[in-house]
Formats: sequence, C-alpha cells, structure tokens
Amino acid sequence: MKVLEADGIVQVFEGREVLSGLDLTMGQGEVLGLLGVNGAGKSTLLKILTGMQRPVGGRVRFLGKPLSEGYPGILARMGVSINVPVFYESLNARENLEIDLAYLALADGGRRVAEITGISQLLEKVGLTADSATPVGRYSTGMRQRLALARCMGHHPDLYLLDEPLNGLDPVAIGQLRDSLRSLAAQGSAVLFSSHILSEVLRTADRVMVVADGRVSLRASVPELLSKGQETAERTLIKAMEG
Repeated sequence: MKVLEADGIVQVFEGREVLSGLDLTMGQGEVLGLLGVNGAGKSTLLKILTGMQRPVGGRVRFLGKPLSEGYPGILARMGVSINVPVFYESLNARENLEIDLAYLALADGGRRVAEITGISQLLEKVGLTADSATPVGRYSTGMRQRLALARCMGHHPDLYLLDEPLNGLDPVAIGQLRDSLRSLAAQGSAVLFSSHILSEVLRTADRVMVVADGRVSLRASVPELLSKGQETAERTLIKAMEG
C-alpha cells in the first residue's frame, strides 16, 4: 500500500524556485533516507509533506487521499519532528508527552486514544527515565532528540517524517535510534528521515533520495549502493549532493 505520494512538487520563496518538480513515493514498512547539503530543500520538502506549507505546484497524497482532505486532523496519523524540537521547558518528559498525546487524540476525534502507548513504556524505549522530575529545559541536545522521537511514536502513526533525528546523539544513542526506526518499519509504518551522517543512512535506510538545488539528483536502493563497497557508496552520495 502506498503511504505517501508527492508528484511534481514546486516551491518558490522570494522569487527563487527552491523545489523543482520533485516526485516521491513511499510504501508501508519502508525506510527512506533523505540527503542534501544545507539549503538543498530538504526541510521545505518535509514541511510540504506534512501540510505545514502549500507548494506552488504539484500535489501530495497520504494514504491514497489528497493531503488537504481532513487536515489538520490527518496529522494524528503522522509522527513529525522538523527542525529544532519545541517543548514545554518547565515541564518534565512525562508531562510533555501527556499534553502532546492528549492534543493528538482530540485532533483525531478521540478515535485513536485506545492505541496510545503507555508513556512510561514510551520513554523507556528511547532511553529516558520515565519517573524523572528533571524539566526538559535542562535536557541535553541528545535527550531532546530522544524525547522528540517518543512524541512521534506515542500514537503509532502510519508515517514518520524526521528532520535530522541523529543530531546531538552519541554513538550508543545513534545505534538505538537506528534499531527504533527499523522496528517501526517492521511494524508497517513508513519512515522518512534526513541526515548528514552518510554511514548511518546506509545502515538504516532501504532507499536513499538525494536533493541538490531543489531537484532529485539521485535515487537508489541501499543494497545497490553498497554493492561496490561502503567507501564507493559514500563517494556516490557526496557527488550527488554536490549537484
């Protein structure tokens, strides 16, 4: 089943075309790594895929329907973390998740309340202490990234859209996140994440898509890229990112 389809996406800012006829398709259980240098258009694309921005041209379909249908309630079926995660800084992790999940349940008319994962279990999955009273304002960058992932996972979405989820994570946490993303895909969700860490993209994703100057410069399966070795695969990705 196709979870996400984007056809001919065009976006313009201040007279400059930042996305030019971009296409994208994702199915259930698939992990797609999105690559590109800063300013290539990755964050803009992610915002369009969530409905946060409307493109000048093209269309987005989610679960077979135009993204505009049922918006913003449709966000209750997505797990989204774009740019720097924002939290209630004076509250702890549990309190933040309680508020976020309550909003999501309301947005979907309460229909998914029974599917919401227990908050303690959720925090343990991402390596945070469930009973900690520490306010999120005192969290490190890596801890905030873990909490952002927990917030995305709580309502069991069909699609995850994650912008640089590896930022600020130590090697152990990166490995845990990799396992989490593969587990989410194994459960049937589609996962799209952006990153600058080429080795982790190649270890985590099924396919990669590289964006350069607003256009897709490379689409490839990870096994195809790795067939000639890790070093060659990374050189291929870097060349595509250069445009």
